[in-house]
Amino acid sequence: MFCDLVGSTALSVRFDPEDLREIIGAYHRCVTDTVGRFGGFVAKYMGDGVLIYFGYPEAHEDDPERAARAGLAVIDAVGQLTAPEPLNVRLGVASGLVVVGDLIGAVPRRSAGWSGRRRTSPPACRRWRNRARSKGQIRSLLSAPLRLGMQPSLTLYWL
Repeated sequence: MFCDLVGSTALSVRFDPEDLREIIGAYHRCVTDTVGRFGGFVAKYMGDGVLIYFGYPEAHEDDPERAARAGLAVIDAVGQLTAPEPLNVRLGVASGLVVVGDLIGAVPRRSAGWSGRRRTSPPACRRWRNRARSKGQIRSLLSAPLRLGMQPSLTLYWL
């Protein structure tokens, strides 16, 4: 799952760096706590973006469903954060077979590489997508296959 804060560039213009650091920090803590309840592993913070793995370091049969449920919970939790102005997130979930680990040389655990393949979303993600659509939580649905080098297509759904 990848999650980022909507309008963070505009926030950086309106707030002092110290205040923006507090806003981004609260957002990061909120996302981390929320996905942690669903077994998500925060792999990396990239500015206002958060890369989250499900099924790593421990795999579960229902990891795609956990990711979908975590995505909905993150939307709700970030929307309830106390901040100078309302915050919204945009997130995407890619599902399918994935290998996470040491791909080239010794990689620290927190920055493990990944590769994967999947052409369509599993039933759990389709149910999540349909539920989010019915609740009006999907603003724009992008279901176009993306090419990642030599990897097969991935399907991403954006909220």
